[in-house]
Amino acid sequence: MKLFLPLVSFSQDLRYGLRTLRNSPGFATVTALTLALGIGANTAIFSVIDSVMLGPLPYKDSDRVVAVWDKDPHGGRKGYSSASLLERREQNRVFQNFAGWATAAFNLSGQDVPDHVDGMLVSWDFFNTLGVTPALGRSFTADDDRPEAPRVAMLSHGLWQRRFGADQGIVGRSVTVDGQNCTVIGVMPRPFRFFYGPEMWMPLALNRTSAGRDVIYLSAIGRLRPGVSLIGTRAQWGGLVEPMRAASRQEQPRILLVLFGAVGFVLLIACVNVANLFLAKAAARQRELAVRASLGASRIRLVRQLLTESILLALAGGLLGLLLAFWLVQLLPALVPPVLLSGSPEMTLNWRVLAFTFALSILTGLFFGVFPAWSACSPDLHEVLKEGGRTMSDASGHTRLRNALVVVEVALSLVLLACAGLMIRSLVAMQSVDLGFRPDHMLTMRLMAAEARYPGAAPLRAFYLQVLQRVSSIAAIRSASISLGGAPWETEIAGEFDIAGHPRASSSEMRAAAFETVTQDYFRTMGIALRRGRFFTFTDDENGQRVVIVNQTFVSMYLSKDEPLGQKLLIRELTGTRQIGRQIGMEIVGVVADVKFGGPAANSVPFIYMNAIQSPLANSAITLRTSAEPMSVVKSVRAALAQIDRETPVARVRPMDQIVVDSMAQPRTQAWLMGVFAAIALALAAVGNYGVMSYLVAQSTHDMGIHMALGASAWNVLRLVLRKAILLTGAGLLLGLAGALAVTRMLSTMLFHVKATDPWTFVAVSLLLVFVALVAAFIPARRVTQIDPVVALRCE
Repeated sequence: MKLFLPLVSFSQDLRYGLRTLRNSPGFATVTALTLALGIGANTAIFSVIDSVMLGPLPYKDSDRVVAVWDKDPHGGRKGYSSASLLERREQNRVFQNFAGWATAAFNLSGQDVPDHVDGMLVSWDFFNTLGVTPALGRSFTADDDRPEAPRVAMLSHGLWQRRFGADQGIVGRSVTVDGQNCTVIGVMPRPFRFFYGPEMWMPLALNRTSAGRDVIYLSAIGRLRPGVSLIGTRAQWGGLVEPMRAASRQEQPRILLVLFGAVGFVLLIACVNVANLFLAKAAARQRELAVRASLGASRIRLVRQLLTESILLALAGGLLGLLLAFWLVQLLPALVPPVLLSGSPEMTLNWRVLAFTFALSILTGLFFGVFPAWSACSPDLHEVLKEGGRTMSDASGHTRLRNALVVVEVALSLVLLACAGLMIRSLVAMQSVDLGFRPDHMLTMRLMAAEARYPGAAPLRAFYLQVLQRVSSIAAIRSASISLGGAPWETEIAGEFDIAGHPRASSSEMRAAAFETVTQDYFRTMGIALRRGRFFTFTDDENGQRVVIVNQTFVSMYLSKDEPLGQKLLIRELTGTRQIGRQIGMEIVGVVADVKFGGPAANSVPFIYMNAIQSPLANSAITLRTSAEPMSVVKSVRAALAQIDRETPVARVRPMDQIVVDSMAQPRTQAWLMGVFAAIALALAAVGNYGVMSYLVAQSTHDMGIHMALGASAWNVLRLVLRKAILLTGAGLLLGLAGALAVTRMLSTMLFHVKATDPWTFVAVSLLLVFVALVAAFIPARRVTQIDPVVALRCE
């Protein structure tokens, strides 16, 4: 029978706690809503962390799937050329499966509007390596992965629904891909995601006889053999082997942990507020607790009863928090930068998230309940029965605990406000950067000219010249150009070069730069300033001297001691296909200003602009400068392009200023979320400060009545209260500044042109907290100064 006594006792505590909370609906509602705010935000951010860092990837035994690289001379990652990948596959004795892949883009046509699709070229056993089975049809086989094999493709679930209306008969259907017939053999399941979210897959189909080593464009994945560890595989392979999760997440952990820390601070501040509410509630129940103690209830028994009530409230807050988290989880994919979610399963409130919420609710209930409960159930409770009026609520112990809670709340708020302030200042600094070009009144779009339709330099050159002639004739277009990248940071070519007459100091010395191919009016269209020499002209055609233009960083890095104009760069020729030609000399005819090629936060890099008429490449972009609103010319441009080639799709139609805004999506999202959390913390701090000041004023009404009866002015009484608020806030600021100096150092790599110890930010948020504390204290203090001293003297 004794075994059931704890259960019976707990049941009694539970029933009594529910009855007590039912009798105080206002207190219970405010407490639960305050906790719901903190728990819901933590649950939502944890769901992102679970998806990106903790949960399994959407592959079978995903912990056995790894990314595989060769090593460069410095020990870093190095991809594969077609020849090296074939050799690695043939020599593989380490992995159960080993597959290569490359990013690709496909043109889907044959319907009214052609469609541009991001996709991949993969080895035939790519999906076997991942352990994923198609939802419809079949996967690739070895026979599909031959250069002479019939063209086949697999579709993502999203593309199948969007382009083909979820047609169940899609398997075996012929579609037009890059101007050639292709048979759809399978549709992937809806949850499947891989890195950047491709929508179509086709066989890599490497040709052993023509496989080259010059171009490194392939990546690889492998599946560990049963019973073989990752460490053992690394030792046998000789290259770099890392889990898929680590290969895809890049800087994700730091960003997510900072956001998780921010919502953790919000919850802590909410707990401090609720602890203050519990202190006030416990003070009102002193006689009840004293009676129970006099009847034999131990201190532990009374504390357990109060903790039961706090945990019940925390669980109620957790349930409400789940509702808030459910809404936030639907909203977060639109707010969180795609890089955080690439390759991860969809965010859901799965069992791990629910378990986290339950555990967090219990811990929260214990955290905000234990100190008020222990203090309220002190041995002095028996004295309450002998005191007529002023009771334990006046005790110095309670006052010190309330004061300490206010100090902690201010300190936590300062840390969160400092982090938000630094991120906002960083974003403002990023937005004020001189990009090196003018994004206003500019429109860019991808012109996806398939290599099969324009095989080689001559067809591409003729196509581009015709495009420029047609679109330039549109009235609202001031200038037009064609380049490899739509925005400067969308350029994808980087490579090595030599300088004629400047031999390398050693064979290991590498001269590298980013490359862009542009037509004659590119610099005028982009608004990039010429520093020396000239721009490209119409005479720089396929029959003329090969010429290039470089930026200032290129000159300072490689030609600082020489006259750059007239120097010849030895660069491999672009042939208009995937094959790179021989190394030829190209003369520098101009030097232009630096452009932020990696985005507003990037450093300048050496850049070489090649003439797109002399060195054309497929899948380039049209950049237009307009005299009207950029999007107003889209219809006219599409019509002009359709007259030239209806089978070549136009994709990614965007104003340039929107591209600039999108390039700052990640820091903007971080600043926005931190700002929201900081605003919530500030509001909670204001409410907490107001509550404590109101309580202290109420308890001091009698003393204030004596002061006023003896001639004290309203200002003197007001100053006493404000002085108390400033002292508490000042102590909180000192504690918070120490904590903020430590915490903000974690943000140093995420800040732009702002130091983690920026004094102006710390001063600004400190003054903001002082102002909020004074306002919170002024309201109750002002109220008591308007009470008649006689009435105040009667307050006992």
